[in-house]
Amino acid sequence: MPDYPGKFVKYIYCLGYGENDLLKGVVEKNPGSSQFWKIFHSCVSDIKENPDFDPVLKTRNKNFNERIKSKISTLQKLKDRGIWLVDLSIVGLYIPGEPKPSLKLQNKVLSYCWEKLIREEVEEAAPEHLIIIGKGVGRVLENMLSAAQVKSLTVLNQPQAKLSSKEQLELYVTCSKICNTLI
Repeated sequence: MPDYPGKFVKYIYCLGYGENDLLKGVVEKNPGSSQFWKIFHSCVSDIKENPDFDPVLKTRNKNFNERIKSKISTLQKLKDRGIWLVDLSIVGLYIPGEPKPSLKLQNKVLSYCWEKLIREEVEEAAPEHLIIIGKGVGRVLENMLSAAQVKSLTVLNQPQAKLSSKEQLELYVTCSKICNTLI
């Protein structure tokens, strides 16, 4: 395996997030983010049913080396296809075990981050399509994105939202169709 950065962050596309065997030490409370690996994999694969996610899921692919290679391949394909993941907020708005911040505060943080940090990058990139993960984020951004002249936009539920398994699969199928149509 190539020499990848050795830094660990509890962030959705960090290879070590949820993969303690990849780390030099053990990180407690390291559940990973399988739902986002499903999104990433959906953007570079033809997804039709749940077994299509097997290559990147720890619960379905017990072969550690094969799974990590699949995750690296997924990230490389995202990069090669020009598919970006941009988190709108530069700070975590939800702290486990704590009450959620008010909707007003959430909107203020998201609007500020968009205007001061992210809008210019999105405008310069001029994406063919933008997928927003999270209906709340979508509500905050929809008007601002029309001003940024985004050509095409889809707003989806968060994968950890209270959805049926059928609705969750449809979220991933939608990502797959959008991303694989644009290549």
